[in-house]
Amino acid sequence: MPPRRTLALLLLSYFAFISLGLPDAIDGVAWPSVRETFDQPIGQLGWLGVTGMIGYVSSGFFAGWLTARIGIGRLLLASSFSIVCAQLGYALAPNWATMVAIGLLSGIGAGAIDSAINAFAAHRFSHRVMNWIHACYGIGATLGPMLMTLVLAMNWSWRVGYGILSGIIAIMCVGFAMTLRLWDEPTDSSHAEKVEAVPVQRATLAAAVRRPMVWVQIALFFFYTGLEASVGKWAASLLIESRGVDIRTAGITVGVYWACLTAGR
Repeated sequence: MPPRRTLALLLLSYFAFISLGLPDAIDGVAWPSVRETFDQPIGQLGWLGVTGMIGYVSSGFFAGWLTARIGIGRLLLASSFSIVCAQLGYALAPNWATMVAIGLLSGIGAGAIDSAINAFAAHRFSHRVMNWIHACYGIGATLGPMLMTLVLAMNWSWRVGYGILSGIIAIMCVGFAMTLRLWDEPTDSSHAEKVEAVPVQRATLAAAVRRPMVWVQIALFFFYTGLEASVGKWAASLLIESRGVDIRTAGITVGVYWACLTAGR
């Protein structure tokens, strides 16, 4: 593949992971206003996380199967479009039950994009580039709370924040549409020779789960991501509703929290 096309896909991969982080972190800052609109108890935010998680895991599990049948390009385009629709759906949702249901659509799109781009990048790019792609998620997670904070600080509805977010992610959708065929083009021969030169021992799922270290890694990942997401989702509510902090300070604090995690990555 020509260098310019490779660079285009790399930059789009970066932007895709920024776009994945944006909606994941914006909910926490928006929640005090959302729950006031729909007259919901504070703990109901957890249901949005549940439906999002179900969609994310489901699409991630089937991403390989879908890629083999429709290609990475079409999968990325369809998934990004589903996220655009989900964010727009949040902005227009008439009630809380609708938002919870839409969370499933958002999770499906995010899980497929995450899995597809990780698989693509692992085959096309270096480990260093993979680290930068994952760091881009943190950039999005930092910018999401800042965006919603700005919207609420200007006394606009939280719906405006989700509408703007939908427009931002629509740019990614257009990018996938413009590069649709490039994602499925074969790698250059020199790269293929390097890949084939490295012996690969493939293991089945059953063989993997019999290894104790696999379960240790699963446990570590479970607790790390749980802690990361819990603080990100609930910090704004704690600061605003329990500590009396204004929305500007609370939102910026959440953004700084994600920025620190990004710097660590």
